Amino acid sequence: MNEGELELIMILDKINQTGDVKKLRPEELPLLAEEIRRLIIEVVAKNGGHLSSNLGVVELTIALHRLLDLEKDTIIWDVGHQTYAHKILTGRKEEFKKLRTYQGLSGFPEPNESATDPLRTGHSSTSIATGLGIACAKKEGKTVVIIGDASLGGGVAFEGLNQAAAAKANLCVILNANEMAISPTTGGLALSLTRVITNPRLESFRQHTRTLVQKMPFLGPEMINFFKTMEEGVKNLLGPAELFEGIGFSYFGPFDGHNFSQLTEALEKVLNLSTPRLVHVVTKKGKGYPPAETDPEHFHSASRFSITTGKSIETPKAEYREVFTEELVRQAEKRPEIVAITAAMTRGVGLQNFQKLYPERFFDVGIAEQAAVAFAAGLAKSGKHPVVSIYATFFQRTFDQMFQEICLQGLPVTFVLCNNGLVGPDGSTHHSLYSFSYLRSLPGLSVLAPFSYRELRRLLTQSLEASFPTVILFPKDAGPENLEPIEEPKAAIAILAVGNIAETAYRAALRLKNDGVSVSFWPTSDIKPVNEEIIQKAAMANTIVTVEENSRLGGFGGAVLEYLAEKDLKKNLRMIGAPDRFITFGSRPELLAEIGLDEAGIYKQIKNIIT
Repeated sequence: MNEGELELIMILDKINQTGDVKKLRPEELPLLAEEIRRLIIEVVAKNGGHLSSNLGVVELTIALHRLLDLEKDTIIWDVGHQTYAHKILTGRKEEFKKLRTYQGLSGFPEPNESATDPLRTGHSSTSIATGLGIACAKKEGKTVVIIGDASLGGGVAFEGLNQAAAAKANLCVILNANEMAISPTTGGLALSLTRVITNPRLESFRQHTRTLVQKMPFLGPEMINFFKTMEEGVKNLLGPAELFEGIGFSYFGPFDGHNFSQLTEALEKVLNLSTPRLVHVVTKKGKGYPPAETDPEHFHSASRFSITTGKSIETPKAEYREVFTEELVRQAEKRPEIVAITAAMTRGVGLQNFQKLYPERFFDVGIAEQAAVAFAAGLAKSGKHPVVSIYATFFQRTFDQMFQEICLQGLPVTFVLCNNGLVGPDGSTHHSLYSFSYLRSLPGLSVLAPFSYRELRRLLTQSLEASFPTVILFPKDAGPENLEPIEEPKAAIAILAVGNIAETAYRAALRLKNDGVSVSFWPTSDIKPVNEEIIQKAAMANTIVTVEENSRLGGFGGAVLEYLAEKDLKKNLRMIGAPDRFITFGSRPELLAEIGLDEAGIYKQIKNIIT
């Protein structure tokens, strides 16, 4: 270990609780940033996590923590996946090694960990409106919102901006743009202009001049507009001020998000204002780790990897996602009406090959899931067959568009929702355990969850031929190529399992048979409408048990119960599914075991029913 490395360790050793960063000398800050990055890279390489975004905001995080008093000031991070440096600076340095592990440290803001995390957040574009609520309710202290340029594209972000401007709230929005470069000249000019605009003497002069000029009816409005136009004109030479100034925000920037002196001076001046203001900073995703700088999308949500090579150290395995994309490409080759849509998740949902083969038939709408669904409605109305692929957790945001633009119109659109069910280390903000329940409530919608790869291929083909909307859901995990039922004519118990959890329920059924239990097993993909033939066969048993990776409230079990009641089939029905509470983070096996949806848990619950 050389002297430089020892100095780096000593800097981070000084950070043990919130506020410690204020005690450092300015010349120590670059060293602190370097070691924070090193720690983040080491932990994410071991545990997986969001790397690119966190490496990009280290200097910004340090600067904010030095300027704010987090006992009374509030920081809201949009999405929340870029809070690793924030956690390290707020007394969670030692726990950080357990990031995203079961009963460890959350990868997102978590109020139970620290009072400096005001909310659990995990979805994008909501921070401005939430921050505005906090700002309007607080009697003292500053409210600062950090939002990325991609998240700013979400409609609710603009709604929040509009409301904040109208309320003239004491809200500071930091726009973290990481899709552009910034020259030292631009940053320097922006800082000089900020010094002028935020000068208290100039503001006092403005107020006095405005009051004086307003007393001159023949000159007042014209002169005020002249001065305002002059100021805005100078700002527009430096950055996209016109948009934000037009809404009613004071705009400052752009500033170099990796330049401590520039950041500190600009933020110190702007934070002391009391009107709605937006600070534009430019950062680089993956800063400090070359593989992440080169391919920030790959390292957005990284699996475990080698720090030396940047390559994943996890063994790739076939997944439902890969089967879906292969089948979609095969179908698109013979069906020119097929178009694919996603919301800033091209690689995440596996559509990069479709995009390469059919660029004119591929659309990425950005972080705007609601717009994706409304856009699909227009395409379907005009003769196309859209296939919309989005993570299941984010699809929850589209409920109104599914109701109004899709189901009410009865349009033939296929929705393929990846990562349904328990997603693992991302935790409660990203688990999708409610999809069956809320989607079942929409008239005219077919809801399907394949239990095997063969089923997925069949269901996708079926949906592309349908004249009505279809939702297909599958998990992040791998699945079986096929799964056969177990038919027992006079079974004491019949297991009805939907979706990918059916494979686990099948293994539990085999264990029960080995125990001498008379059991039949029926895998199904049909959530709405249910498969009547399979339910009728299951109803030949004394007891029916439904198994699903979804909330027990209103899910597949509820659909079977409704069918039995409608047909006046009086059967003993038990439902196995997720409990009515939010589930923590950890690996999928750990979480499935916690809620009794692993093989042992399903076996035990059915065994208890029998006895």
